[in-house]
Amino acid sequence: MLEAHDACGVTHALVSDSFYMESAAAALPAWSPTDRARLYNDTLAVLVARHPERLFGVGCVDPFSGEAAAASGC
Repeated sequence: MLEAHDACGVTHALVSDSFYMESAAAALPAWSPTDRARLYNDTLAVLVARHPERLFGVGCVDPFSGEAAAASGC
């Protein structure tokens, strides 16, 4: 991906997966929405850490988890 960005002159990118929470609910039904969001955010943080000068992550939170989501730090 970064090689393609270089070829086009793109210097920075936002990384997100707007369908993650929906697809993760089907794949990990026993997990709470907060735990699924934490998994996504932790994985995203590892990816962004590989190229911190180029990539910026857009994390997710389950908007229906209320205080549990806020307290989780996701």
